[in-house]
Amino acid sequence: MTTRLTRIMTIPAALALALSAAACSSDDGAGPAQENAAPESSAPAEEQSTDADDDGEESAAPSEGTSADAEGVSDALPEAGRTAIQTALDTYPGTVVELDRDGRDGTWKVTIITEDRATKVKVRLNADGTQITETDEHKDLDRDDLAELDAVEVDIVDAINAVMAKYPGVFDEAELDTEDGVVVWQVEINHDDADDTEMLVDVKTGDMRADD
Repeated sequence: MTTRLTRIMTIPAALALALSAAACSSDDGAGPAQENAAPESSAPAEEQSTDADDDGEESAAPSEGTSADAEGVSDALPEAGRTAIQTALDTYPGTVVELDRDGRDGTWKVTIITEDRATKVKVRLNADGTQITETDEHKDLDRDDLAELDAVEVDIVDAINAVMAKYPGVFDEAELDTEDGVVVWQVEINHDDADDTEMLVDVKTGDMRADD
């Protein structure tokens, strides 16, 4: 009787011991997981400096005009003079017999004998030669005026350019005239560092000589 009870009590105890041993073996194999990830190092990105100016403007040395340009020195009739002639002829067709530049304000005076050979017109123009500001007409042409006009083969612009090519300076005036029985263009060029140049240009041949 006693022996049977002991066996019955031993079975549950053995079962409990086996379950406890299984639980212990399971716990021994699982350790806490360790995170080995190193902390991220974030170095700040370096900004590259630029040498460009904030306003985006490029520095450039200013261009300097020559003293000759500033003073109006040229080796040909200035464009404003040619423009003045053309402006006057557009209004009064004919032949230019005189061109004068006012040294004080740079305005121009163009004298024309009209196509009908009946009128001499003096036209005043602004400094760039684009606008007529004053007109004066004369109808008292004489035989000498018409004789000089008939002799012209070299026009006033060609005569001026020929003189200025040889004696560069500032144009002053040119006019049709007669010297020693020869019809000529009398051309005057101004110089700052020398005496003015006065030349006579033959209206037929283009030959030049000094106006003594």
